[in-house]
Amino acid sequence: MSDSMVTRLVSRLLAVALLFVVLAGGYGLILDPALARFAADRAAVASLHRLLADYRGRGADATAANAVMDPAAAAFLIESSEGQANAALQERTKALVAASGAVVTSVQALPAESGEGLQRIPVRVKLSADTAGLFALLHALESERPVLLIDNVTIGARTSQAVGAGRNLDVQFDVVGFRPLAAGAQPAGFR
Repeated sequence: MSDSMVTRLVSRLLAVALLFVVLAGGYGLILDPALARFAADRAAVASLHRLLADYRGRGADATAANAVMDPAAAAFLIESSEGQANAALQERTKALVAASGAVVTSVQALPAESGEGLQRIPVRVKLSADTAGLFALLHALESERPVLLIDNVTIGARTSQAVGAGRNLDVQFDVVGFRPLAAGAQPAGFR
């Protein structure tokens, strides 16, 4: 082997060694910290999911325990503010509408009214349904806990062009739930 071949071989080996050093440095400086951060974030998200499931379970347990301990409390919306009670009432109503096979057109929060230790929380619902679905929905709403009242019911037939999927009725009504004004207080007559 001549000196020039040895020199070329050495320079190629040095180039390959330099390439490995650059790749190892890139991995150590860029990729490894990014992967470590990703793993840490993934562990944090998993921990938050477990915590959320735990909180949801405790919330459901507390709601069920309160209803068992005080049956009169089950008649009222348990949320601590008017806005939370209204949102809970809207979500519960939408779920019952969907379960009945009806389709919600709109849900509107109406102004709350207070009197005799209670706050009246109304929600206006517009939907389309068939007769059997409307019957099932009204029954579900009236047998619901907390107690919900149905008021201002308007039912109209849909035109033949507007009838879709068998929902031949346009319906509007107000669903009203009640919330004690003082936290934890029961209105007179419910003790």
